[in-house]
Amino acid sequence: MLDELNALHLWDFRIDSLRTASNLGEDVLTVLATRDFSYCHEAQVQFFDTVYMSCPVDFSHAQFAPASDAEIERIRELTEFDDETKVFRIIEDAGDSKYERHHFIAASRAVVTIETVYYYKRESLGPNESVAEWVT
Repeated sequence: MLDELNALHLWDFRIDSLRTASNLGEDVLTVLATRDFSYCHEAQVQFFDTVYMSCPVDFSHAQFAPASDAEIERIRELTEFDDETKVFRIIEDAGDSKYERHHFIAASRAVVTIETVYYYKRESLGPNESVAEWVT
């Protein structure tokens, strides 16, 4: 799941929302990813029942991975969560030793959706393409 997202080598990431999914009764933190937010987003990651977040609203050139045991223990010092909670590491500017930063999100699960969602009207859509619901 995270490997598919990492394989896209997307440039820009943005926290879109944190809201309760009424049909699920879970809080959902949604992160969008793209090469250019002017036109669309190409993937989204939904983190369910997020209990901890140390992450900017906008970040770039990120790779997602499970946190190490040591990182999980450091986060446990900051907040309480059960053993079922997963901690995800977001490596911003991965591979650039000067600018690389690590961010963390702890949640019950993460779901990655690979789909291009356009921010403008389009007549013909291909597989895994849609128009944002707010486009009129």
